[in-house]
Amino acid sequence: MHASGTLPILQAPPQASEGIIRNWTRFHHNNAVTLPTTIQPSQLHNYDFAPLSPSPLYSTVLHSQFHFQGPPSALEPVASSNANAENATRKRGRPRKSALLPSGLLEATSANDQSSPAPESQPAAKKQKTLKIQEPENERPAPRGEPLVWADDRTALCESLPYFRAYQGACYSNECRSKSFLFDKYSHSRDIITDKVVLARAGGGMSRKSLADEMEQSKDQENSSHVRSTINSMELYVPVVIIFGNENSKIKSKMPHIYNVGDFFKITHVWYEKSDGLIVIRFRFEKLDHKCPGWWHPQDQESSQLGAYGPIHNQTCTCCGHSSPQVYKQYWICLNHACEQFWKPGDNNSPHIAEDSLEYDERFLHAFTPWPSSIAPYPLRPALMPLEEYHNIRSDESENAIKGIVCPKCGRCTGRGEFYGLVCGNPNCDFTYKAPKEVIPPIALHDRLKPRTSGFAIHFSDWWDSHIRLQVTLANNYRTHRYDIPGIGSVFHMMANKVVNEEKGGPDDMFVELQEKVESLGLERRYLKEGKLNHRTNHFSMNFGMPYKYVAKNPSKSFEEAPDAVRETRSRMEWACRQCLGNGWDGTNHHGFNELLCVGYHGKNKMDYHDDGEKGLGPVVAALSIGYPADMRFRLKSKHFTGRMRQGNLLLEPPILDWACQNAEFRKAALSELAQVEGSEARSQKIGGIEAQLKARTKGRLGKDILTMSLNHGDIMIMSGAAIQEYIEHTVVPLGRKRFALTCRYIDPSSVDKDHQPPYAVEEDKIKYDGRALAQPSSE
Repeated sequence: MHASGTLPILQAPPQASEGIIRNWTRFHHNNAVTLPTTIQPSQLHNYDFAPLSPSPLYSTVLHSQFHFQGPPSALEPVASSNANAENATRKRGRPRKSALLPSGLLEATSANDQSSPAPESQPAAKKQKTLKIQEPENERPAPRGEPLVWADDRTALCESLPYFRAYQGACYSNECRSKSFLFDKYSHSRDIITDKVVLARAGGGMSRKSLADEMEQSKDQENSSHVRSTINSMELYVPVVIIFGNENSKIKSKMPHIYNVGDFFKITHVWYEKSDGLIVIRFRFEKLDHKCPGWWHPQDQESSQLGAYGPIHNQTCTCCGHSSPQVYKQYWICLNHACEQFWKPGDNNSPHIAEDSLEYDERFLHAFTPWPSSIAPYPLRPALMPLEEYHNIRSDESENAIKGIVCPKCGRCTGRGEFYGLVCGNPNCDFTYKAPKEVIPPIALHDRLKPRTSGFAIHFSDWWDSHIRLQVTLANNYRTHRYDIPGIGSVFHMMANKVVNEEKGGPDDMFVELQEKVESLGLERRYLKEGKLNHRTNHFSMNFGMPYKYVAKNPSKSFEEAPDAVRETRSRMEWACRQCLGNGWDGTNHHGFNELLCVGYHGKNKMDYHDDGEKGLGPVVAALSIGYPADMRFRLKSKHFTGRMRQGNLLLEPPILDWACQNAEFRKAALSELAQVEGSEARSQKIGGIEAQLKARTKGRLGKDILTMSLNHGDIMIMSGAAIQEYIEHTVVPLGRKRFALTCRYIDPSSVDKDHQPPYAVEEDKIKYDGRALAQPSSE
């Protein structure tokens, strides 16, 4: 037992095997329990340990990396009234959410102080030279080499590299450790990139005044989860990968690609600074293999030598007692953000720091930090996944279906676009990686505990809110559930039986054909938008008939080019609408369907909540589900659920479904009062007051599902009523290995602009399917 308010500091002896020199402690029932000071690698799994916390527990260096050449530096404990309580709540190996960044500097050690040994073959210290921080010229020289891995868009980068999965932001963290950083457009004026060292600001604190403005720092940077993960990586000797974007102005050479994987770097320092009055957090990275200059270094410039300028100069602040390194040449600065002298010249001769004229101290910039190992933890270019893993009958294909590769021939990151494989997108490369085409037989879709018989379906898992009215019809081999949503419209679920599925050209045959003719279908993952992000959908799609605009860019083919399953589906959907809505489709749509979107899913890849309310669409939508089952879920759109638009503005419409939205009575009363207010200024003030009250009352932006239908192989879904697309959104969540959804719509040709009119004529359905000709249900 230790005295309250103090934390014991344990030091492993310098002879600990394999360079594992570390301070560990285990916390149990609010008391610090010490572990043996000598820990063998084989013993590590026996303890529930965590690295010692950063400040406020340490008085000097708060996160310290002990190198294996000589004894570690002593760390002095600081009294803290809540030290034991705070540490007792920490979870093993996780960033400390409540901990502040070090009051001064987080640094990787004594390796750079006055007593640390110089690196092997280190020359005598050179005289310092001035290094100005300035923007490179527009015409930058070529680099000395080429990246081993590169990408033209961010989606391919994230889908191909296991160590970088950040679709947004500069840092990718996982398992409470930073794995990689992407430094691209928004660099700080004091950032610098040499052949072996990178100095950069942490992410966060950035915003733009409007969509047209550039990002700029608008508030102090905080000790975010990414910063804590970066500290963990530094302390645990986990190197990170740095990726350079071609819009980074601090790279001295011209980048050959949009995204260029640099190399492995060790994190050596994390510290506070100020920039234009705002606090920023900065990182220092050092190339793991310091003997070899980075490929990104200009070919006509000499490589730097780490450690050539001597050890870093450290100084203790007379005001707070914290030691900080001299980062800039002009003067030493206290980097303890809690100190009164923080970011003030250490000599007290200057009233303020002239940030525009700061020059890095060469000893800090070119310092060498020994690590226990300079071996990369894994290859920068990941190995290709064995083809058989794409279609393992016992595995979920969801991840593999959207997993990219790094081309072994040219190094380009390529996302999976085709249904059965990948093709390198480099026009100068011919590499392809095709998975074997696997055709799942329809019998694999059967659940022996829920068999489909020749009778009407009895195995279903539909759920609906009690305010929704249900009507059940049993006819023409279908169990049909009609769900009437008051004031909005109707949704039909037609459940097929064995007779429907096994008929010639029916769902069983369709399932086989769609798998066999997937190339002629043209199913691909489509891009959501163009540009450097270039996000793809998680599903594979192709459109037939009239062009259909939704979130993804989807090309269209004529029905004459489509497989039989596509043409057959359109005819069946028109027949199904006649059975549910009448021959005139109940007056809602007399044109028939002229468009079909075919969507393929691997595993549990899905399409998120959306509506089918694009311009020019008819009020009826019908879809056929082929393959493994899926759940289709309906809910109110966010603005109708909360009464607030995306930007927080008041929705000037009364609640459409009182029982399915928030604050229905308050919203109706507020809108009634607003209707009595005259004058634009008074009305604007009233709206502002309602918005403030509504914001305080709102608990969550997303509503609960009001209807869920379990779509099985051969089932049909129909949505009838334009209001459904206006007020309701839906998602379909596949529950098996492979599924196809064929959705039909009517698109008014006059709503399609001239440039997007199809080059072919969209003819009416000629098959004229009639399900009434099938054998009637039986008990067999």
